Amino acid sequence: MTVAMTFASERRSGTWRRLLAAPVPRWKALVGTLVPYFVIGCVQLAFLFGLGALAFGMRVAGSPLALVALSLAVVLCAVCLGLLFASIGGTEKQIGSTAPVVLLVMGLVGGCMFPRIAMPDFMKNLGLVVPHSWALDGYYDVLVRQGTTLAGVAPAVGALTGFAALFALVGLWRFRFE
Repeated sequence: MTVAMTFASERRSGTWRRLLAAPVPRWKALVGTLVPYFVIGCVQLAFLFGLGALAFGMRVAGSPLALVALSLAVVLCAVCLGLLFASIGGTEKQIGSTAPVVLLVMGLVGGCMFPRIAMPDFMKNLGLVVPHSWALDGYYDVLVRQGTTLAGVAPAVGALTGFAALFALVGLWRFRFE
């Protein structure tokens, strides 16, 4: 949501228009705006996992490489979803009123608020249409199941990367540079 709010704010303040006037291709301006959010997301996850390990004794049962790959896919998916929200919502108020509802519904369906294992089969299958369930399943595998390798979380990484590509493609298709 922060990515989308940034684009709305930059459009409102005229910063985006000034950036587009620079002698830089539009795609580079767009990527240059998104990359810092990817880096910030990676730093946030590293901080949270570091805090979990140091302060709470959290252990990674699987491969640390699998954890890194999964986390990179999660952050990429989140940034691309932010681009999609930016392309759909016009103002900060529009984004602030629709994005949280969409995210809450996705979280609910994906098992963030109610465990998917306790859901009926229909809801378990429906949860697979949102990235949240793939991320939760991947993190469960790499954090709890002993010996989980990169191959073990490959379906989750693939699904999250697929969601990221879908969000990015639709977001780019709808994105207004002006």
